[in-house]
Amino acid sequence: MNKGFKQNEGQFFTPIPITRFIWDSLPLREYVNNGGSLRHPKIIDYACGAGHFLTEAVEAVNSVIKSDNNDWVRDYIYGIEKDYRLARVAKISMFMNGAGESNIIFGDGLENSPEKKIINGSFDILVTNPPYSVSAFKSHLKLKNNTLTLLDRISNDGGDIETLFVERIAQLLKPQGLAAVILPVSILTNGSGSYVGARETIFKNFHLHSIVLFGSKTFGATGTNTAILFLEKYNEPPKPGDLVEDSVEAILNRANIENWLDDKILEAYLLCLGLSKEEYYSLLDGSVLKDREKSKYASMYIAAFESSTELISRKKAKSFQKQTDEEKQHEIFNRFVGFVKNLEREKLFYFALTYDKQTVIIASPDDNTEQKTFLGYEWSNRKGSEGIKITNAGGLLYAPERWSNNTISAAIRNAFYNIAWEGTELNSKYVKYVNTSDLLDFSREKFDKAIKTAVEKQIAITSKYAIIKLRDVAIIQKGQSITSAQCKKGNIKVVAGGIDFACYHDTANRDANVITISASGANAGFVNYWNEPIFASDCTTIIGTNGFSTEFIFNYLKGIQSQIFYLQKGAAQPHVYPKDIETIPIPNVPPDIQRYVIEECKKVDAEYNNSRITIESHQHKIAEVFDALQITNTSNWTRIKFSNNQLFTILIGKRILSNEMNNNYDIPVYSANVKEPFGKINKLLIDDFTKGSILWGIDGDWMVNYIPANTPFYPTDHCGVLRVDETKMNPHFVMFMLEMAGKQAAFNRSNRASIDRIKSLTIPNIPLDVQNMAMTEVEEYETIINEAKARMNLCIEQKKVILDKYLR
Repeated sequence: MNKGFKQNEGQFFTPIPITRFIWDSLPLREYVNNGGSLRHPKIIDYACGAGHFLTEAVEAVNSVIKSDNNDWVRDYIYGIEKDYRLARVAKISMFMNGAGESNIIFGDGLENSPEKKIINGSFDILVTNPPYSVSAFKSHLKLKNNTLTLLDRISNDGGDIETLFVERIAQLLKPQGLAAVILPVSILTNGSGSYVGARETIFKNFHLHSIVLFGSKTFGATGTNTAILFLEKYNEPPKPGDLVEDSVEAILNRANIENWLDDKILEAYLLCLGLSKEEYYSLLDGSVLKDREKSKYASMYIAAFESSTELISRKKAKSFQKQTDEEKQHEIFNRFVGFVKNLEREKLFYFALTYDKQTVIIASPDDNTEQKTFLGYEWSNRKGSEGIKITNAGGLLYAPERWSNNTISAAIRNAFYNIAWEGTELNSKYVKYVNTSDLLDFSREKFDKAIKTAVEKQIAITSKYAIIKLRDVAIIQKGQSITSAQCKKGNIKVVAGGIDFACYHDTANRDANVITISASGANAGFVNYWNEPIFASDCTTIIGTNGFSTEFIFNYLKGIQSQIFYLQKGAAQPHVYPKDIETIPIPNVPPDIQRYVIEECKKVDAEYNNSRITIESHQHKIAEVFDALQITNTSNWTRIKFSNNQLFTILIGKRILSNEMNNNYDIPVYSANVKEPFGKINKLLIDDFTKGSILWGIDGDWMVNYIPANTPFYPTDHCGVLRVDETKMNPHFVMFMLEMAGKQAAFNRSNRASIDRIKSLTIPNIPLDVQNMAMTEVEEYETIINEAKARMNLCIEQKKVILDKYLR
């Protein structure tokens, strides 16, 4: 298309690999499944150009709903194109792809056409690349059967026609309809009226599941940076915005919202702002004017109010000058309260719409060579060979085989149904999950709903004390890298990236009474405390200063351990960096309160450490049981493969949707993390549970688990299930053998434990009576370990109660 057709103003043709990527990113298989029966979705592209999105739509639908012919397109495929040449090309293109009965309409995509079945609220899926940046288009726009509210926010010589197409999506789609739209990246941040209005339309009407940011090499000669928005229209009525408005008014009017959703919204909002409820309401009722240092947030509002043109103009007015000082003060007070409430009403509204949702951000690399790998194609300007050149079909975006699970398109597709995604080491670095509310900046007095995609992970806390940064009260230092080979014989513990020390050395580089935070690896962010000299390696150390006890800081950081893990950056090798640790918020707690916290936590720590020692000693005893059998000595035993169908049965689980799970159901669901169920369901995949089951995680870190007989569960497609002939093998014993074999095979995120790889593993063929004898002893130790773990979990909760008691 870029060679044979001149692109007019506002026209940017979509490369075919991008049309395929977009359709692969939509959850078509789930969407067309209507209670077990498949239904064709009604699809539209209201700026269809040469029809690439529509031909790809037919292929995508046919891959899910098998049919002998394409007669179905007559009622379900619609394209609108204002350029008569392109409308003809689209018609021919559909015909050549066996979909000639499709509805290609020469007309304006912003217009309704009831006689041609272009009616608001009638389409299931909308995929499009609408025109944008068309100068002074308003004078040529003649709508007869439609009204667009954003039109009034565009000047007569304005070119932001793309904002109208955003509003048009909300008009055309049914409730729960899906959309994927390519827009200039300026749609995310431009502060002019119609762009702000377009973003308001998005958040009021849609769950923004994903934003894909493409670089300059995506669209060839245009060099345009674009964003693809993947949207799902809210299920209505009632409109979520109407419900949210009621919640916002209840919060602003200080209604009794305890045990209501309104209270949850307010709590999350205050956590986002780092404010206490008292601070927030003192801002709303104006009492904060008496104490301007109460919070930075309030000071910001006061400064913005005092410098506002409305207030400055009012103060100059004669009617204001005639008032007494008391009357002036009273008017300014009322104006301030109104100023704050109007802004907070709007902020709360959009926060309530987004705080409980998640968005996946995909960011294309900037480097040209990396873009080529990312896209799987490049553009050529060489004479006689102009156009797009496929270098690797799909690149990192999609796989030639539709619906592959570890592609970037799968990450977006899974996001629609909150399904976990396991990427590859190569593509995971381009994928980021954020809370949708984090895309918006609620901290400023100017709230234009700009969508920020460079979202930094932050820790939010609430306290009755002023909040400061950890760097203000602690010495924070990076460790000194050392390998085990470099270590010299000694008794100094080397602390690296794990949850315990890694090895020993003869020299310490940190004195006793020091905190460590693991710097990298799966446990990056783990907080530990050492009451002895250590050698700090792959970790960051923290020592209290300026009146802050190191022990208090440790107890505080352990209380927010889950949030510190959230600071991890990088998928293949996660890191928590010192600069992020430095900015961790901490309450400015007086020394006497710190002492109270330390003393109460010490009692809990004693129980915690006793339980930890119990676990370590009994884990050592379990290892001794297997060491005594000399399992690793291959000369002692014959070997058997897991591919032995007479001894082993192997199966893989099945994908489930998030809306199928409910915590009130009874059946636990296991995925790649086979140690802990991640939800509950009310159906079964496996009928017979008279045998014990061995689970292993197909993706992610290598782990196994044993589920006893008569314990129903549901495995997902990231979970493998192994069963044994229990007349010849003890399933619990085999679990330990599988775990050892998997470690030797070095299974991990990049070296997946697929069924074929599991079947290739071998284990020793030990007599059943020996297995049973070993497991009688091991299971006794496991019971003691589980009891100790339960006590440790209770200790963690007790510490949180102590911290809340003194700090909140």
